[in-house]
This record gives sequence, structure tokens and C-alpha cells, in this order.
Amino acid sequence: MGIQLIAEIANAHQGDVDIAIEIAQKAIESGADAIKFQMYTADDLLVSSHKRYQHFKNQSFSKKDWQYIFSSINTNKTKVYLDIFGFESFSISKDFDIYGYKLHFSDLGNQPLLKLLAKTGKDILIGSGGATVTEISKAIKIIESTGKNKITLLHGFQAYPTKIEDTNLDRLKFFKSCFGNKVNLGLSEHIEGDNILSKVIPIMALPYGINVIEKHVTINRAAKGVDYYSSLEISDFKGFVNILRESEKAIGCAENYSEDELNYRKTVKKKWLCNKDLNKGDILSEKDLVMKRDDSEIISLSLEEILSKKVNINIKKETLLKKSFFESKVLAIVVARSSSSRLPGKATMNIVDDPTIVHLFKRLQISLDRGIIDKIAFCTTDEKEDNELVELIKPFNVDIYRGETENVLKRMSLAFNSHLDYDIILRITGDDLLIDPEYLEKGICYHKENNLDYTDC
Repeated sequence: MGIQLIAEIANAHQGDVDIAIEIAQKAIESGADAIKFQMYTADDLLVSSHKRYQHFKNQSFSKKDWQYIFSSINTNKTKVYLDIFGFESFSISKDFDIYGYKLHFSDLGNQPLLKLLAKTGKDILIGSGGATVTEISKAIKIIESTGKNKITLLHGFQAYPTKIEDTNLDRLKFFKSCFGNKVNLGLSEHIEGDNILSKVIPIMALPYGINVIEKHVTINRAAKGVDYYSSLEISDFKGFVNILRESEKAIGCAENYSEDELNYRKTVKKKWLCNKDLNKGDILSEKDLVMKRDDSEIISLSLEEILSKKVNINIKKETLLKKSFFESKVLAIVVARSSSSRLPGKATMNIVDDPTIVHLFKRLQISLDRGIIDKIAFCTTDEKEDNELVELIKPFNVDIYRGETENVLKRMSLAFNSHLDYDIILRITGDDLLIDPEYLEKGICYHKENNLDYTDC
């Protein structure tokens, strides 16, 4: 899932319901994943004697106003979040189909309100600007102990506008170290809307692993209405959406290589070739080698895989060096135990008078006799029940290694660490009783001809 972009309407509506609806609809048309309103009453926010009491009373909407707003927005197609600032606004919010709530940092200590929001089961955004780690931690614990909500911690605060240096993106890294996988992270960015960095900084936050970006929007910045400071005009917001979606592609995944990058590697990477004709029996040194590009799909061996090797055929100048040009030793490791979780007891199951594991070793013996493989090792556990397996394979020319029950790789390592002069390791499961010598040989040849590190037969 990509970044969820929330268009924050805040008080850009100037107390006019029609403007609120217009901003919301245009934000949705511009590509916002969700919109967010601030639902409050003046009495939720302030004491009546506060100098801004009347301002917020004028800006706030009545329950009837909210009914009109929600009836004009298709909440089936659009996620709507609400900032809730008190019990009165929470009570109003319950009448509407909303996707989630945001709790302002100023209410982080309001435990009764936190519990009410948590009991809804809806997504909760937590504003962290100005909050201490202790306050945030307590709020998260209350939500976790009350409900099963998806929590997103939003970094950022509104300073009308916020200074560039106060954006402090590195705090996202700090939050990750504090809260791990308990919460998702998001950015609530509030620098000046006409500054180019108001579009750049959210993009810079993408590598911090954020899931949400909250962005203020307005109809007309020039009017300098309430909350215009950090708001993008709708036309700029649409451009920002496009930049964000393209930028998300650039983050990618550390483990993945694109087809184009793999093709680039194939075409550009140099490979080790011989810089002169070589004769069978020559021992390779650096003076025999050169690195150049060639047109084949075959990967190059490393220098360590080539030096001091004796070639087993005549080789023409500028030939790509392959594993098949050198003698190699092949170790076949059979892995089996009696209480296999996948096929318990199969190794000792009789077929035509012999246990299946005996059939397997008989067929491997054919490969050994033909020189397809050079050595067989058997890896099983220290459990008493696997003594039977050890006795069954003793008649064969096999090295036996026993180790931990649950750690298959560690058991195998006992075998290959004792055969460090071998070049190819075959891993064979104990239930592969029909292993075919000719097919095995083809697999080994394919592996050597293509200079592969790993081949699945």
C-alpha cells in the first residue's frame, strides 16, 4: 500500500459550509486519498473568557451544518477523518460515517476522550507536535488497552507557518526507535504553502518509512484567510499529488532489482576471459586473464574461483572462463530424520523389501561409481530414533554427521565444513528415493556451464 495522502481542510472554510464542501470535493478530485475536518465547539476548546473564544465560535459548525456537509460528500468513496477536540464534538461525530479520528496533541492527557475514541475501533491519528515521548507513550498504551485500533503517529506542528529548521524530519527515526511496530508513522507538515519546500519536504520524509502525509489545502491563498499559512492551493495540491506518486516509485524495495537494472548489469558488467590461447593442463595465474564485456548471458566467475585452477581443455583467446573448464569435486549431502514434520516415518518405509532411504543410497551409489559425484555424506539428528537410519546406510561408503534436531542447516554445515576442498554441494532430501543419475549429471553440468552459485533441479 502506498502513502495515504490526507487533505487537511482545518479552518480554511472560514466558517462557511459551502466553502468546506468545495474544498473537500476539489481535494478529492485532485487525488487525495482522504479528507480531514476539524470538528469542535468553542466550549470544547476554550474557557468563555479566552480572547479567541468568539473566533472559534464563529468558525465552528453546528450539528445541522455537519449533516449538510456529510450529505454532500460520498463517504462510500472517500475516507473522512475528524479532528475531535472534546466530548461535545465526539458526540456529534457519532452520527456520521467516518473512517478515523485524529487526536490533537493538546488532548493526549485526556484519558476519558482517548478511551472513547479507542472504543470505536476506528483508525486513530495522534498529533505529536509539542508532545513529550512520555505523553505519547501513555496515550498509545491507553488506546492499546482499550481497543484494537490502527494507530498512526503524525510528526509536525503548526507555527503559522512552521520554520524549515523546525520540521526536524529526523524525529521520525527517533519515534521509530521508541515505538517500533506499535504505530505507523506520518508527517503533518506545516511550512509556508508558497515555499517550494512545502512540496519537497514531504517527499524527503518517504525514506523514513512514513505511511501518511497530512497536507493543508485551501481555495485561495491570496485571500489570506484562516489557516492559509501552510496551505496549498488546490491547483498546487494536484501537482503535489502527482509528484508524490511518482516519488513513491523511487523508494522501491531494497531487495528488488528491476528488469532494466538486471539488463544493465548483463550488458555492462565485465567478465573474466583468458587473454591468450590456453592448453589443457595449464595452471591459471593473473597474467593469463583479462576483464572485458562479452555478449553471453553467462555470469563471470570471481578471480578467487579462477586463480591456480588447472584447465581440462584447450581454450581459445578471449573465451569466457567457466567452471566446466576445471576439474571439480562434488559432495552429495543427504538430509533426513525419522520424525520429519513433512513426511514422518517415510525414510524407513519399505518398498520392494528395502526402506526408501536405502533405495536412495543405492541410486546415489550409481552416481558415485560413474564419477558424477565424488563423495556422499548423510546428515541426521542426535535423536535415538535416528539410530535406525544410521544403521541402514552404514553399508554404503558414506560420511555420517549428527546434530541438532531443528537446525537443518547447522547439521549440513557439519558435512561441508569437513569438505572445504569440494567445489559443488548437492542437497538431497531423504525422501528422494527415485533420484536419477543422468538427471543429476545434467543438473551439475548446467550449473558449471552457466557459472551459477545456486541451481534448483
